[in-house]
Amino acid sequence: MKSQGEKSYPHFEKGLQYQSRDGTTTRCNTVDVYLPRDPGQDKSHRIWIVYIHGGGWRDPLIQSDSFEPALHTLLKSPPQLESIAGFASINYRMSPYPQHPTDPSSNDDQGRNVRFPDHLHDVLDALAFLQDKYGFGDQYVLAGHSAGATLAYQVVMDCWRHGPYPALPLAVAGLAGVYDFTAIVARHPGVPMYTEIVENAFGPKQNWDHAAPAVWLGKVGSLNETWPNGRLAVIAYSEEDELVEPEESVALWEVLTGSRNASDLRRVELVKSRGPHDAQWEQGTELASLILKAVDMLATKLT
Repeated sequence: MKSQGEKSYPHFEKGLQYQSRDGTTTRCNTVDVYLPRDPGQDKSHRIWIVYIHGGGWRDPLIQSDSFEPALHTLLKSPPQLESIAGFASINYRMSPYPQHPTDPSSNDDQGRNVRFPDHLHDVLDALAFLQDKYGFGDQYVLAGHSAGATLAYQVVMDCWRHGPYPALPLAVAGLAGVYDFTAIVARHPGVPMYTEIVENAFGPKQNWDHAAPAVWLGKVGSLNETWPNGRLAVIAYSEEDELVEPEESVALWEVLTGSRNASDLRRVELVKSRGPHDAQWEQGTELASLILKAVDMLATKLT
């Protein structure tokens, strides 16, 4: 019989608060956690899945709960579920969006008035919080969709390492990520939304390349130096995606398989997904499929 306050499992906890490194604590500095079993009694070698949502670094309607459709699918996958210790989905502070049709940001909202690298620093602080609370170290897959996929690869870039830094993941899985900001803006000269989103999140154009994974890793850094424990990088795209073209994923794949970043220890996979941009997470199946592939690939790499 459970005593009062004792958790039962599976256990789902939403809105766990973490503090950002600048001391800020907002409604956006939270994580959701799902535990299939008691982590204190789980002594086997299992990994965590940690998810970063997208939304152009600014959309208030795409938050940590956007992972739930994929989570429901993942919980119906017993073989892989047996190798997963827990799931977490991260919220982070966003850039301003005063023209949002239903939930415009205001100037006094601390959670919706930041620019890069604050989004990334929040993700790093959330990872450190989770690792401290659950003790999983580097035993996790870091997954993300769209801007969340960008953030996932920025985590292992190491070009913005300031202050506390968590253990880096064994694997990164990005779906529909934006990896070269200059290139995606150039492909849409008649669509001001792309320039607006990138400038809103990263500031003037001279800042873009230093934060873009496909550019920075292609010209400046190397994953062999910044991500020595990395064993798997999965980059997924959909030809049906109306917002982010496959060229973004191909550009990162070419960089990660090039001489600067290639490693016998790390597997790099370019994976074809399906569906329009938001359907990939809204329906849950494509995001879940990517995560399951990453779990299987990582297990193969570690054996």
